[in-house]
Amino acid sequence: MGWDGMRLFLLDLEFNKQLLFIISAISAHLREREREREREMVAGTLEVTLVEARSLKNMDFIVKMNPYVVIQYGNQKHTSTIAKGQGTKPVWNEKFKFDAEYPDGEGHKYMLLFRIMDTQKLLDHDVFVGESKMYVKDVIASGIEKGKAELGVAKYRVVLQDKTYAGEISVALAFTLNS
Repeated sequence: MGWDGMRLFLLDLEFNKQLLFIISAISAHLREREREREREMVAGTLEVTLVEARSLKNMDFIVKMNPYVVIQYGNQKHTSTIAKGQGTKPVWNEKFKFDAEYPDGEGHKYMLLFRIMDTQKLLDHDVFVGESKMYVKDVIASGIEKGKAELGVAKYRVVLQDKTYAGEISVALAFTLNS
């Protein structure tokens, strides 16, 4: 191979190196964009159906309790109606909607907190009956993948202030991806 042939070979080699560099840079850029797309927030609606509670600890000794539930998801709160005179076996059958994002980066936002309270006419404040926690990350992730996910009525134990259990609360969930 003569000098001209060697020069053409080196130029061709340099061109191939530059071409590989460009392809590698484009590939890295595309991978990064894909990772960004995966990290983007996806929003939807989490619908909570508060069905009923059973065997709650009785906080009223003279009359039947008038319980209600405060449902919290992240910084969003909804309050059920008061189940007047229903005592330790209240029935609500109410639906509540919460805005939900995935991924949110904060694990606590994937927790639904149900605080059961009893209205007190004689006291100047309502009385804490118990609470239940429900983690919903899997339902939301499934809903993002499929467009919608549902969890039928399920029972969750009610935790009292002294960390013992008394009763259960029944709820159902549905997550729908925003279009």
